Amino acid sequence: NEPPLIDANGDGIGRYDVFQLDTKGVYHKVGKWRSSEDSFEVRVEQVRRGFRLPPGVSPYSVCSVDCPRGHYRAYQDQTCCWACIPCDIATSIIINVTGCELCPEGEVPDPTQSYCVPIPPVSMQWDTIWALVPAGFSMLGLASTIFVVGVFLKFSNTPVIMASGRELCYCMISGISMCYILTFFLVSQPSIPTCALTRVLMGLSMSAIYAAIITKTNRLARVFKPDSAQRPRFITPKAQ
Repeated sequence: NEPPLIDANGDGIGRYDVFQLDTKGVYHKVGKWRSSEDSFEVRVEQVRRGFRLPPGVSPYSVCSVDCPRGHYRAYQDQTCCWACIPCDIATSIIINVTGCELCPEGEVPDPTQSYCVPIPPVSMQWDTIWALVPAGFSMLGLASTIFVVGVFLKFSNTPVIMASGRELCYCMISGISMCYILTFFLVSQPSIPTCALTRVLMGLSMSAIYAAIITKTNRLARVFKPDSAQRPRFITPKAQ
């Protein structure tokens, strides 16, 4: 330890030792500075060993290095020190070194993350498996539905068809057919007509199917469990 020194004005003379923190968390003295001698001494080779640098390479003497692409600076107490915060490269652009900006809805950053560009519309193509498989099942379902309609038309006046609720069965078959047809609109390229038909058929098809099922269930419940000996009302095909 050196005794305290003061200058002619009574101020303390600056004396500083330079330490380096190694990878084990231990400080090592690598240099010193004395204002009275106006000198700065540092053992460069020892500093290189502490940073594990090859010979001839000097360590950086900065608080923070430049942030990589896709990051912005978050300054700390000093203007020369900052932390690098990553931006969301999928939705944000870098407006400057200190901030990012979220792209508007329907836009994404360009490859340089400098400005936002509209998202190109992508629709399903008919030559892909994602369109061919649903279309194949829908065509098979439509063929089966047409076959059932043919059977109903051929035996329309038989007791079995009439007892099953012929008119309600036709309503149910119509809803099933609309469900199969809806698949072709869903995998088609979006447009105003296809989007409108998709919204209409999706609700109309389910309504036709469930309405027929509920009506048939209600009819059977009232036929086999009448409230009185009188024939229940509204059970004829025309009423249904």
